[in-house]
Amino acid sequence: MTRILFPLVFALSTLPLADVAQAQTGPQIIDEAETALVDETAFEARQNEAQLTQAERAEIQRMLQQGGYYLGAIDAAFGPGTRAAMRAWQTANGYEPSGIMTTRQRAELFREFNKVLEELDVRLVRDDASGIQIKVPLAAVEFDKYQSPFAFFEETGEVPGARMLLISQPGDRNKLIALYDILQTLEIVPE
Repeated sequence: MTRILFPLVFALSTLPLADVAQAQTGPQIIDEAETALVDETAFEARQNEAQLTQAERAEIQRMLQQGGYYLGAIDAAFGPGTRAAMRAWQTANGYEPSGIMTTRQRAELFREFNKVLEELDVRLVRDDASGIQIKVPLAAVEFDKYQSPFAFFEETGEVPGARMLLISQPGDRNKLIALYDILQTLEIVPE
């Protein structure tokens, strides 16, 4: 049986908890030792970029998007839009705008992205009562109460209006769809 995970604003998933935990890991925190990386030549940067997995390429697009540099679809393809976003990021950060990010530049982009997560104090939280494990921005929301099948998180004051609602209920895809339809009728759920 699959658990239904529906944190408002974050995601909707019918993955088993083990898969949810893995899917919610987000960007990897860059080891401080990597900050001492020497920049590669353009040829080396292209070779290293070619070794990136599809997931890593998509993550770079997401981070460029989060930073306001990339406006396209997250498709893991480094086309003209992604290259333009890389050049814009490089220019903004004092690098030659080649459109090909070196390993060092990617590490810096990861640190910038993770800084936002650190400011929100995003941490993996496991709630045994609801059976949900998810990353939660603890600077923005804190647990308030249970009202089965809901776990309510209200704003801390750090991010005005922030709220999170977790729903945990055994079910399958059809039950998930029915639950989603019901949720759309609630005042607290945005359309």
